[in-house]
Amino acid sequence: MTRFAFLLLVLMPWAWASAQTPPADALQWKETNVKVETQGRLDKITSSFEFKNTSRQPVTITSINTSCGCTVAASAKNTYAPGESGSITVEHQPVMTPGVHFYHISVVTQEQGTHSYALKLEVVHDPRVGMDKRLLVWEQGEARTAKVIKLTVKPNDPLQIKGAKAEQDLFNFSLKDGAVPGEKLLTVTPKMFAGVTSGKSRIILVTEPPLGSPGEVPIFAILR
Repeated sequence: MTRFAFLLLVLMPWAWASAQTPPADALQWKETNVKVETQGRLDKITSSFEFKNTSRQPVTITSINTSCGCTVAASAKNTYAPGESGSITVEHQPVMTPGVHFYHISVVTQEQGTHSYALKLEVVHDPRVGMDKRLLVWEQGEARTAKVIKLTVKPNDPLQIKGAKAEQDLFNFSLKDGAVPGEKLLTVTPKMFAGVTSGKSRIILVTEPPLGSPGEVPIFAILR
């Protein structure tokens, strides 16, 4: 066997294995999952996913997509040189629904072919005021009698609920203490107007200090 043939036999398995091994990710991320908390507010949140190009070639970001219209993501520029760092900036508008919400960001790059990175934004929305119902409905033919909403302020929160008002002048309100500290009972009673049989309105809590926006505690009332 010639020396060339021997070397060929030795190197062929190595070359085959190398061809089967996918290239390493050029962008190394500080973290691919970012968790933020709204602190009970609905103000827009800005987060970032930091990365570094650890390859020997420039990497170009060709597209950035998000799983929700409430989330917008962008990079400061498209192409990053070897060893260069950057970040994906994410702006998110929290939704009213309490709980933990997940939003996905896909970053597509050109690096030895097309490559995709999956990022995840975890948003924890814990409203300052809890309630046992967010929607009051009086159906057609139903007596326009009072309905009660149980409101609860978190322990150690200085927020005080003073009352409520409606965007449309369709309801009367009364407020009293509940059975436990921090609990309030809000009674909502439809007003009786001649010729007015239906309508709807958002109910806004009156608090001290004021909430950041009326939408932080979404309550709606409907007369069918």
